[in-house]
Amino acid sequence: MYELQLKTSGNEEENTKIEEEKKIDKEKSRENQSIYLLRFDLQKFLPTPLLDSGIAFYKQSLCTLDLIVYFATNKYQSAQCYIWDETIAGWSGEGGGGGGGMKKLHIVASIFYHYLKK
Repeated sequence: MYELQLKTSGNEEENTKIEEEKKIDKEKSRENQSIYLLRFDLQKFLPTPLLDSGIAFYKQSLCTLDLIVYFATNKYQSAQCYIWDETIAGWSGEGGGGGGGMKKLHIVASIFYHYLKK
């Protein structure tokens, strides 16, 4: 059957281990045609527009998020980028303010569903 592994961490040592495992998984998908690698990368908040001035940085009014879906097999690789702003489903603030966890989960689940439907 299918094996689904969720790998995330805020720990530097754990992140290094995850990166090593990702390299191993990529190599396996290149060598074996029955292995498919599907990886998601949710970026942190991207200030829109990008401002370098200290005062302007704190006065920006909109953050943009992006989720990149990577797909690889032994013969094919692709990346699909989904971008939305914080007004969608109330996603605002790094600490999870705004629309709450379920709305955020629904956005990511919708992207996953859209990707698999293609």
